[in-house]
Amino acid sequence: MTTNCNVSHTSGTVHIQPSKRAQMVHSAQICCDHRQSVFHYTMTHPGRSEFFHEVAAVLAGTAKSTHADCSQFYSAIATYHGVHGLNDNDYTGSLLQKGKLVHTPTPGDCVIFGGGTGEHAAMITYNGFTIGFGHSPGAPNRVALHDMVAYFYSHGHPGVRFLSFVN
Repeated sequence: MTTNCNVSHTSGTVHIQPSKRAQMVHSAQICCDHRQSVFHYTMTHPGRSEFFHEVAAVLAGTAKSTHADCSQFYSAIATYHGVHGLNDNDYTGSLLQKGKLVHTPTPGDCVIFGGGTGEHAAMITYNGFTIGFGHSPGAPNRVALHDMVAYFYSHGHPGVRFLSFVN
């Protein structure tokens, strides 16, 4: 069983701290809420790593504009919440090299679509959904996992792998 919070008790008050995974998913959802006015997709350097260095400003609502791609979107949020080992140069293939392969994903895990070094990365959220940052207008967006698998399969990129970066 995975817990979604840590509880501490001081001076008669109970403090509940959401888990790292819950914080990651919450931040990804905030990014979805700001997507129309803030986010721009790019795969070019150095623009694709902009969001990695601007997560706090985006979450606070003070960023005017930022750029990322799918792997940098995942890496930026994970790193912001204390996941170690990811950086602003990561791409889908390096996520595959660095992550721990898991068979049953947990919210906050990374999903890679397609074979080889992968075609797309996204974050597993709750109730069978993902949040990813793809080419579509309005990215990042929330899409059902089964719809993403079907999309990549229909475009000649079958296969899905789940990676954990959270201990």
